[in-house]
Amino acid sequence: HYAKRIAEAEGSDHYWIDLPDGEWVKENVDFHLNLTEGFHSWIHAHGISTLSQARQLMDVNLTGWGGGTVMGKRFIEPLLFSAVDNAALITHLFYKFNQKYTWPSINEAEESLLYRQPIRNKVQGLAYDSFRTELSPYLDYRSDVRSEYFYLRNHDRRLTSNLITFTRSHIEVRFPFFNYDLFNFLYSLPVQFRKDQRLYRAVIQRRLPRLANIPYDYDQLLPTTRSLLRDTHAFTMKLKRRFNRHIWRIFPELDTLYADYENYLRNELHDWAEDILFDQRTAERGIFDPSYLHSLMRRHLSNMEEWTIGKIAPIITYEMMLRRYYD
Repeated sequence: HYAKRIAEAEGSDHYWIDLPDGEWVKENVDFHLNLTEGFHSWIHAHGISTLSQARQLMDVNLTGWGGGTVMGKRFIEPLLFSAVDNAALITHLFYKFNQKYTWPSINEAEESLLYRQPIRNKVQGLAYDSFRTELSPYLDYRSDVRSEYFYLRNHDRRLTSNLITFTRSHIEVRFPFFNYDLFNFLYSLPVQFRKDQRLYRAVIQRRLPRLANIPYDYDQLLPTTRSLLRDTHAFTMKLKRRFNRHIWRIFPELDTLYADYENYLRNELHDWAEDILFDQRTAERGIFDPSYLHSLMRRHLSNMEEWTIGKIAPIITYEMMLRRYYD
C-alpha cells in the first residue's frame, strides 16, 4: 500500500510480489545457506525468492540498508546514549540484542534447559561474557554514539548485511547511507539532532515533500516537520485505532509484516522443521536436549506466545550449518 503510494508520488514503477505461504522458504533455504554459511537464519531470507524477477526489473539497487540507524530513525534512546554508567549500558544493550533487535531469542532460563551435559555447564554465561568483551572497546567512544557504533558492527554488519550478500547474487548493490562523508557528518552531530527522526523528517520535507504526506509504516505517523499536520494526523490515527478496538472495526489497518514466518512454521514448514529438530543426527550430536526441543515446538504450535520462532529457527539453522560444513 505505502510502496504504491510512494511510487505514484515519485512517478516510479511499482511491482508487488506476494509471499502467500512458506513454500518459498523450502525452495530457497539451501541457496540461502550456501550464500550466508549459517550466519543468517532462514527467518531473515525474505526477498530471496523475488531476485530472479527483480533482476529483470533492476540494474542497480540503491539499498536502504542501515539507513534507519545512521539517520537516527531508530535505536536512539536515553538508556543507551545517557546510561548512568558502563554496567547499566552493558546490561541494557545485552537485553536489547537478545530480546528486541530481532525476534526474542533464548533467555537464560531457557538456556539452562536447552543444552545437554556436559555442554550445559561449559556454555552457561558465555553469551554475556562474550558480549561484554566485544562491547568493551566501544566504551571509549562518545557516550551518545558508542552503542550505535556497536549496533552497526554487530547487528547490521554481522547479521542484516547478509540480506545484501544474497541480493548480490542477482543484482548490483550500492550503499548510499554508508557514504563516508555522509556517515562522518551524521555522527559528528550531537545525538539530539538525529533522535526522534528529526533530521530524517527534515530531509524528507525539504527534498521529497510529496513523501512527507505518506505515513511511515513503523508507527503510521507522517514523516514531516510540520508539527500541526503531524500531530493532527497522529491524533486521527489514534482515534481510529480506539474506535476499531472498542466499538466497531470499520477503519482499515495495514499489516506491515513482510513475511509470516510464525504461521509458516505452524503450517507449510512444520514437517520440514521437525524432520531437522527431531532427527537422529541432531540428537546424536549431544548438543541440544531433545525433550526441550519438543517443548519449544509445542509452545510454538500452541500459538499462545508471540515470537517463539526466534528461539527455534536459529537452532534449525545451526543444525543445517553443521550438516553442510561439519559433517
